[in-house]
Amino acid sequence: MSAESLSPLKIVCRVSGKKFSLIQPGRRGAETRYLVKEYVRELKICFSVNAEDDQDTLHPPYFCVTCMKVIGRLHAAEKVGKTFTASGSCGPAVQWPHDVEPRKAGRPQKRVAPRGVAASSTPSNPTQLTSPTSHTACTHDVGIDMERQDFTAMATPSFKSTADLLPARAAVHFSSLICEICLTICDQCKETPCCCKLFCAECIFHWLGSSNACPSCRSPLTLSLCKQPHKLVATILADLPVARDFQSEIALEGCTSSVPLKDLKQHCMTCPFQDPLSQKRVPSHSSTISELLESSPSKLRGDSAERVASRLVSCSASAGTFHQRVGSASVAWTRQTTPRVPSEIASARTLRRRNKEIADYRSAVSGGSEGSRTQLAAEIRSQPRSERHDLLRSAGVLPDVPDHGTALAIKADLHLPWKSLRKLKRWFKQFGVILESEGKTRQQISDSLSFEILASEAPLFTRAGDVIMSPVVHLPDLVASVLHYLDMHDNAGSLSFAWNAGIIPKDEIWVKIGGDHGSKSFKLMFQIANLEHPNALRNTIPFLIFGAKDLPANLEATMAMYLTQIEALKATEWHGRKIKVFVFGDYEFLTIAFGLSGPSGVRPCLYCLATKADFQAPPDDAVFQLRNLEQLSSDYARYLAAGSRIAKAKHYNNVIRPCLLPVEPQDVCIPALHLDLGIFPWIFQSMARDASDIDLVLARHTHGADRDSSEFRELAEKHSDLHALTDELQTKEQDTQQKHNQLQWLLLHQHTLPEDYATQVCNALQLQWRQSQQAEENVQARLQTLRAELESFSISNGPCVREFEAVFAEHGIHRQAYFSGTFVGNHIHKALQPATTAALTSAPLRVLDSRSAGLSQGALDELHAVATALRLRYSSLLGQYAAARQLFSGCQKLDDTGLADLEQAINTFMASVRSEIVARHSRTVTPKLHLLERHVVPFSRRHGVSLGLLGEQGGEGIHHRLNDLEVRANISQVKSSVQQLRILLEHHLHETIPTYQCLVPTPATRKRRHD
Repeated sequence: MSAESLSPLKIVCRVSGKKFSLIQPGRRGAETRYLVKEYVRELKICFSVNAEDDQDTLHPPYFCVTCMKVIGRLHAAEKVGKTFTASGSCGPAVQWPHDVEPRKAGRPQKRVAPRGVAASSTPSNPTQLTSPTSHTACTHDVGIDMERQDFTAMATPSFKSTADLLPARAAVHFSSLICEICLTICDQCKETPCCCKLFCAECIFHWLGSSNACPSCRSPLTLSLCKQPHKLVATILADLPVARDFQSEIALEGCTSSVPLKDLKQHCMTCPFQDPLSQKRVPSHSSTISELLESSPSKLRGDSAERVASRLVSCSASAGTFHQRVGSASVAWTRQTTPRVPSEIASARTLRRRNKEIADYRSAVSGGSEGSRTQLAAEIRSQPRSERHDLLRSAGVLPDVPDHGTALAIKADLHLPWKSLRKLKRWFKQFGVILESEGKTRQQISDSLSFEILASEAPLFTRAGDVIMSPVVHLPDLVASVLHYLDMHDNAGSLSFAWNAGIIPKDEIWVKIGGDHGSKSFKLMFQIANLEHPNALRNTIPFLIFGAKDLPANLEATMAMYLTQIEALKATEWHGRKIKVFVFGDYEFLTIAFGLSGPSGVRPCLYCLATKADFQAPPDDAVFQLRNLEQLSSDYARYLAAGSRIAKAKHYNNVIRPCLLPVEPQDVCIPALHLDLGIFPWIFQSMARDASDIDLVLARHTHGADRDSSEFRELAEKHSDLHALTDELQTKEQDTQQKHNQLQWLLLHQHTLPEDYATQVCNALQLQWRQSQQAEENVQARLQTLRAELESFSISNGPCVREFEAVFAEHGIHRQAYFSGTFVGNHIHKALQPATTAALTSAPLRVLDSRSAGLSQGALDELHAVATALRLRYSSLLGQYAAARQLFSGCQKLDDTGLADLEQAINTFMASVRSEIVARHSRTVTPKLHLLERHVVPFSRRHGVSLGLLGEQGGEGIHHRLNDLEVRANISQVKSSVQQLRILLEHHLHETIPTYQCLVPTPATRKRRHD
């Protein structure tokens, strides 16, 4: 660098006296400087600095960028026509002393005193600048408005020595002995290794407690790196003579003693001018610098307030606190920003900044991070319990638990008995979550379920014909129960889904009534179809449960009480809306409830008067007469008048019992779930028969039997007999069940008939029932014998049939171990998936590929052709039924286009059934196929919806739900079977309260992994 660039006047600011960096201007890292001559007017307006007559040898020619920011605000104010008001002086105006030569570049030469003049013992400081005695802190250099800054004192100021209060010559000597943290002469000083600066031991200790950088050069620094200074420095500090009034920020008037620094504390204790007010502590609450100065008994001398403010303003955001040594004590000064907006409307960034300031202040007060956590915990504990919980909930630490209905919602969602709910409450309480008491929860249930539950015993029949006392639980007022649930759903806002979706007319309420037997008891229930999930278990309300089989006599004995109530419900309006009643259930229950003899009768259809012979004919323009309540009542009256002879039931349209549900048959929902359970097994049975034919040929080739041999013909006959016996056994089972139902009904009504006639008819029916049972047992025995004979040839359960079962197991499709291996209802959907269908129909081909080694090429080609034809035939059949099922089994609204598509899909499927199964295997069209072909489309066209909305899915699932409740609540420990049913019904009704269902959290959607 040149000597000119190192001139002292060119490295300081003309306005503030700030020292520039020694990097030459224009190079990287150099500070921006501005010429004073170009901003003479602005300097005079902003800082009252008259630079018109500046001399090059006395005044700095530049000013800093911080002062330029103030001038920039002046320019902005002048541009918009506003008056600029300076908020304060930026610092002292700097000029060079007249009696001091500017320093030249190079090594300083030794000063030689002129002859006759003694050399000065104290060399002059060539860089000493004159400073006015202004007490205003420099705020413009960092752009912070002092009017918005508050500073808090955290200790009691005492005596303090300052460098600025020393004489000018002494300041020149001992400027390096001033601590840059507290701006006083160092006390028990420490030296930093990075910049060799001295600091008070306590000051540097507190500084490094909140920062890891040097206070002077910002280099990385730890307390262990700080060292003791040279002994000479300690000696100079100890022997430094300082006047006491200059060493005290709270000056004591009258004392002019000058004592060494090492004796200052002792002198303060014995000084006769000791002011008792000097021991007064400054208030510990937050105060500004001006308030702190006013609260002191004596004013701070010099410009110490200016230095404190400048130090705070220059602190970074991470170090908004600095410590100042005051005699033997230490004062911690911190910066506190006056908020412009309250925290409740502040931004997230502002909240984070305020959290940092509060955390720093708490850490400084409590003595470190550990103490800060302890202090924060003490602050939280000091709040009242209710406010403390509200505070933690608002912070998200504790969950915001509603005060009403939470415990009941948890109980209903988790199916908990009262004992388990008490345990759960104790766990929650341990972690600070308080639920409402059990008394309040029981009161909520009592308020929500205002209707009573009656429990008693009634004489009911068993399957063997015995009469036993069975438990019966029911809701006595069906109409009031339905209206009460409608009110609760309306209050919960869950009743308008079907109206908004256009599925149900807005002036109608659809109520479904149905029944089903399962798990040793029969349940009669109702559902409200206007809800979003009408078939859900939480929307299924049983109003009659009895612990016996759903025999016709038992249903008539228990359901008779609801005949008039259902009639009244149909005539009831709710808030101006008409209530429309539907009926759902499996086909066996529906035929019994409407008085038919069953699916084995001549006219087994519930909806029309078609005979079984009519089922077999292809659809044409023939229209069958539809059943109605009036016709059912008339047929039953004629049946009674003719002497109730069951053999003549076909003459009375197979109506042999009174109607138990006064609902028009056209409003009885076709059981879509049981259509699946009837049609898919019917197709699968035909496919299994075709596959068993392949197994027969495989067995012939395996055992070496010729096609024309007597052994093979015998195997083929036995194989044919196997299929015939299977169909005969199914017919015998239905006939036995029908005679059993007739006998029980006659025993129930024998008091209405002449005694001799009733006895005669009962004896005859009992004999017929026993003969039918014996015939059924004979067929079962023959079937078992035949299967045992064919088992040795792997025909009755051959490799192709076993491959079907392997496919079911692979795709999670289960069959019941009873009821002839009936499929589980909701597994039909899995079985009709394209992947499952392809695997099923390809099973014979896989078997042939695995057994091709033992077959000739001609036999293998023949079997491959048969297996390929089987795959094509049944792939088409199952695909067509799946397409039709997708249209009729949902809960959607069907318009004309949807109805046309549904009709086309059903007609295509039924045409394939007649050509591929009925014609090939001489099988008959079952009543469920007749329902699909003749009545699904008319029902959907009449009500405008598919079958799933009014179906029986909820009624089928209620058995599992009640079984689960029985296990969870340990109801089996209750001795009385009547009380068991009552408790079971109560627990389920608790889960159906819609007011608290909205509190149940929605399950999170799981993301599927894509391999």
